[in-house]
Amino acid sequence: MRNESFFSAPQLKRIPLGSHEGRRTSAQLPNSKCRRRHRCTLLGSKVTKGTILLVALGVLGVVAYFRMRVTPEQLRRRIELELPLGSRSGTVLAFLDSLKTEHSGVSPSHDTGSTTIITAAIRGVRKGNLLADGIFMRFHFDDKDKLIRYTVKYGYTWP
Repeated sequence: MRNESFFSAPQLKRIPLGSHEGRRTSAQLPNSKCRRRHRCTLLGSKVTKGTILLVALGVLGVVAYFRMRVTPEQLRRRIELELPLGSRSGTVLAFLDSLKTEHSGVSPSHDTGSTTIITAAIRGVRKGNLLADGIFMRFHFDDKDKLIRYTVKYGYTWP
């Protein structure tokens, strides 16, 4: 057997480092897949600005789906601003309707210190959990139908 190479290739001319002699732009390269600025190929498929925008919107949608939409702290601050102690039950119900929460009507309270109560929940606050979750609220009223206290808690329930 002779000492022959399996591959035959022409000798390549070496270009000194830092030289501009051998540089070509993508438009000059015969095998370039990116001849236009707005359309390139990536792994054999055409990628356009629209495709990139669609992927970016999809990623933002997934992030928005899994992140918490409202926190109990944000809800407490809003209640402090819009429902001061002494507010009537009708005002509380209108506030809960504006949030599109599920809530009870005014019902008798079994807690000491209050005569009526309204309970409310914002369910599915954080997606992606194995358990169902929500923000649960309780509004307590005295015998004159004035708000005397409220609680806002984040909690889990079984789906």
